[in-house]
Amino acid sequence: MTDIQTSLFSRISEEAVYPKTYQIEECNMKHRTETAVPISDEEKAERRARFNYMRRFLRYEGTVLSPEIEALDERYINGELTADERDEAIRESVRKNRQRMSNQDNASDLTAKP
Repeated sequence: MTDIQTSLFSRISEEAVYPKTYQIEECNMKHRTETAVPISDEEKAERRARFNYMRRFLRYEGTVLSPEIEALDERYINGELTADERDEAIRESVRKNRQRMSNQDNASDLTAKP
């Protein structure tokens, strides 16, 4: 994040209606579970509220999450993934997408006419 984004994010977080537990710092979740275990409906609601807040902030910044990332978030919200598992799956998804984009760029360079 740039200094301006960090500053804006901090201001938005402080002014938000959500209690301190819902604040997101650098778009990382503060609450993590060590293992994927069944979670209560209250915990699911809290996770959903945090993720909805994060999505609104990202959309305000012009970022829309991919359906794959949204599905991973939903699995975390439902307790199917730990936060660490979710984060690793997102990193892997980004690596795959970058590789795919790189391969497409290389293929288009080969087919481009001079």
